[in-house]
Amino acid sequence: MKYLASFFFLISSITAQTFWQKTNAPENLTINSFFTGTKGNIFISTDDGIYRSIDGGIEWEEKSTGLADKHVNNIIKDTNDNLIAGTRAGLFESSDYGESWIQLNIGLTLTDVRAMAIRNDGEIFISVVDSQFVYPPTIYLYSGGDTVEEIYNGIIGESFVKNFLTDNNDSVFALSGGGIILYDILYKWEDMNHQWIQVSQFSSALEIGGLAKNRKDYFFAPNNNGLIKSIDKGLSWLPADLYPNQVLSVIAESETSLFAGTYYFGQSGLYYSPDNGETWDSKNEGIENIPVLSFAFDEEGYLFAGTYLQGVYKSRDILTGITDKNDIGEMSFYLNQNYPNPFNPSTKISWQLPVGSWQTLKIYDMLGNEVATLVDEYRPAGTYEVEFSSHSNEGRSAAGELPSGIYFYSLTIESYSATKKMILLR
Repeated sequence: MKYLASFFFLISSITAQTFWQKTNAPENLTINSFFTGTKGNIFISTDDGIYRSIDGGIEWEEKSTGLADKHVNNIIKDTNDNLIAGTRAGLFESSDYGESWIQLNIGLTLTDVRAMAIRNDGEIFISVVDSQFVYPPTIYLYSGGDTVEEIYNGIIGESFVKNFLTDNNDSVFALSGGGIILYDILYKWEDMNHQWIQVSQFSSALEIGGLAKNRKDYFFAPNNNGLIKSIDKGLSWLPADLYPNQVLSVIAESETSLFAGTYYFGQSGLYYSPDNGETWDSKNEGIENIPVLSFAFDEEGYLFAGTYLQGVYKSRDILTGITDKNDIGEMSFYLNQNYPNPFNPSTKISWQLPVGSWQTLKIYDMLGNEVATLVDEYRPAGTYEVEFSSHSNEGRSAAGELPSGIYFYSLTIESYSATKKMILLR
């Protein structure tokens, strides 16, 4: 079973082929946020429940049992590895990876949770509003036990916090807007004074949609006129291009790379920047003109895009680690995910190698039996693609049409080996 032991994904490059592939996530939903990093589980919080994937985003199943309100804005994980979901009916906790949820009765006066953040010490910051807009919004600090502390001191104008951001030093920042204030404000929480201190005030012409950061603690703020960035933790802000697009979402993968979802005059677009917003390239292949509201990287390095009413998309290639390079097309060894996946009756498998070498590409079933040998020859450096059909007997060690199920394809190039999973559905 040597090929199964090599079921690890090599960092790969973004190619000119189709960048995005659509998953089987439900449509007609607003994908508010993702949560990853829970032993291969991927969660999406939507306006109609929580959905989970355990197979890299191929299939999704609703996991809303126990939620009093299925409008879920966000999910975090506490220091005990329990999941906490912020809903319009308060906070709900799951200790079984979303199979069931129970309400956290911790004394929330207002229960419409708009944003959450957790620090390394386990303290959770919770932004809440009154769904009926009778009472002013507030912020709660939950440090465990059965009660929360209200920590709204320093926020002006009865504005609500729409996003939190935690930097590399575990400091918490809050982006507020609304109320009687006609502009957005960035605050920082001060433990010593136990209050929020204003860091910066944004122009009233900008509608800031959220906050993101990269590994160097550069802050990014998507807005109705593009993207702005701060290299001093919000004290000052610079343009990061994409004007005049409205930037709906942004994610920073490394010290330099960004992905952004935009909208402009009825057209939506996805863009990639290798240099913190100095230059941008379109990355719309496979997801043309679909508004992207949220992003997330999974544990393997694939990028997921949550859309407005069009489901979830996934990058065809692993992206984590590649984007510190100025040349995003720089060649390296990699094996792509087959496309389409699941497939019936055929699918395409592509790979890339920077030097010529002898290579083999084989298909195996779940028991480790070899099903087919698609390639077994020397090839020069380059990018290659082959088609695999469940009907064809070419290269097949066991003749006959394949049944539905999970299969593996394994690429071996001298000392490099990679294996990926694909699904045949009849």
